[in-house]
Amino acid sequence: MVSALLIIYFGLLGVLALFGLHRLALVVGSQRRRSPTCSTPPPPPPTPTPTPAPAPAPEITWPDVAVHLPVYNEPKVAARAIEAAARLQYPGRLEIVVLDDSTDTTTSVIEATLRSLVGAELQSKAMSRPRIRISRRTHRRGYKAGALDEALRSTSAELICIFDADFEPPSDFLLRTIPTLVADPRLALVQARWGHLNRRRRWLTRAQAILLDGHFAVEHLARARARRWFNFNGTAGVWRRRAIEEAGGWRDVTLTEDLDLSYRVQLLGWRLEYLHDVVAPAELPEAWSAFRTQQGRWVRGSVETARLMMGPVLRARGLDLGVRIDATIHLLQNVAYVIMALLAVLLPISVFARDRTGWRVPGGADFLSALDVATFAAGSIAMMIFYLVAARRTEAGLSWPRPLEILFALAVGAGMSLSNAIHVVMGLRLRRSEFVRTPKTGHSARDTHPSTTRLIPFPQVDEIDPADHAGHAGHADHAGQAGHVGRLEHLEYIGHEILSRLRRLRHEPVIAIEIGLSFYLAGSILYAVHSGLWGSIPFLLLYWCGFTAVGVGSLIERPPETR
Repeated sequence: MVSALLIIYFGLLGVLALFGLHRLALVVGSQRRRSPTCSTPPPPPPTPTPTPAPAPAPEITWPDVAVHLPVYNEPKVAARAIEAAARLQYPGRLEIVVLDDSTDTTTSVIEATLRSLVGAELQSKAMSRPRIRISRRTHRRGYKAGALDEALRSTSAELICIFDADFEPPSDFLLRTIPTLVADPRLALVQARWGHLNRRRRWLTRAQAILLDGHFAVEHLARARARRWFNFNGTAGVWRRRAIEEAGGWRDVTLTEDLDLSYRVQLLGWRLEYLHDVVAPAELPEAWSAFRTQQGRWVRGSVETARLMMGPVLRARGLDLGVRIDATIHLLQNVAYVIMALLAVLLPISVFARDRTGWRVPGGADFLSALDVATFAAGSIAMMIFYLVAARRTEAGLSWPRPLEILFALAVGAGMSLSNAIHVVMGLRLRRSEFVRTPKTGHSARDTHPSTTRLIPFPQVDEIDPADHAGHAGHADHAGQAGHVGRLEHLEYIGHEILSRLRRLRHEPVIAIEIGLSFYLAGSILYAVHSGLWGSIPFLLLYWCGFTAVGVGSLIERPPETR
């Protein structure tokens, strides 16, 4: 039984190492020179100032463009997104459509923003802004895909540009993307790189920026240069309308309608292009709950898409073997979370098992520790190189504390393995999933200083409004005293906050399991140190840091409904 567990453990570790080696292959592929048939220029070195927009070529005929802004209950960012879209420069006919499915105050924010833009335009007497209109639905059928499909049918524009509400594109975005589409009639999409408005706000946002930089600056770049398949990221891209229609339009059968459409288009022979030097900044989730929501939607949607598209990809005629293999890996890459979650459980067991049975293996426990180190190096160190290369190619650079941020990002990935593994399993179900939006805060690049939010966000005495907390404080006579609450009420309020967080464990058992795994792994680290099993400690530490950050971080933040 123990030997079988060790075999399973090292087998899973080997598979994970293969994923890491594939990341190294992407790093190598992204270093190669672009094929002559590809039109995207190589990425320029990072510069402190934005690259100036190239002068439009005189021979270009600028096609009609529609910018679609899907919005759902996002009052903190809707105005910023609309104002950024209104600043877009374009010499041709441009229309901006706000796809508003909102059921809250976002609707009034959108209307006020449009009135403000019209007023500013009339006051300046410069009637040069693009036409902006609202497309409002009384239902949410199809969620984002349904809204995009309805908007597509309501416009005759040849090119469709899409931005989510948390994006703030530069004014020259269309000037730098449209020429690529115009130059190649078989190009279905140009995808820009994501920037990060609030990268420095928290360690969580720093980790997300690292992960996304790797996805764009290495993964997308390597696949685009090698003419392999990749995907639209749901925003910051420009589509050719004809390609969307030939592929059957937007479908709501998966949470990742962007990935689904990308593969259907490429199966028809259309190409996608990635423009590394065109950057559209966006807001990163700052709360663990928002990050979980986003990750869960992406993971579940990718598995749903894999379930739908794996058959057509494997059966496609005339498809290059390398493209077919890489597309399969691309569609199934989130299965790695299931392997990582299983390893989180098996790793401490393997530490105990090898200590008890190491003498039965040729080379003993030393051989097993060396095998641990080798597989850890092939996996984790490969990922470290992957993200270091990505950081060097972006505005982040390699200055301190970038290496530490990369280590934390790897730990967060390990800590999210249980939650994401659950979404992998849920994505295998045949029933449709609900689209849950990611909450936004509205923070931007102007917020240059890291967040000063306390680790446990309990207010100081002078920050508590007595009228808000008199009910559970139990001291009605203090409720009318403006600006002052006694120490007793302060302690009672803290107790109330602690209880509210502990109650979350009943409704979100995954958090409790993650904290339990943190203690489980901490005990294993102590046991490994005591037994001299040094080869296991790096892997144990990575998992322990990850589950501690994810589990404890989720527990101590304010519940979503009170933020």
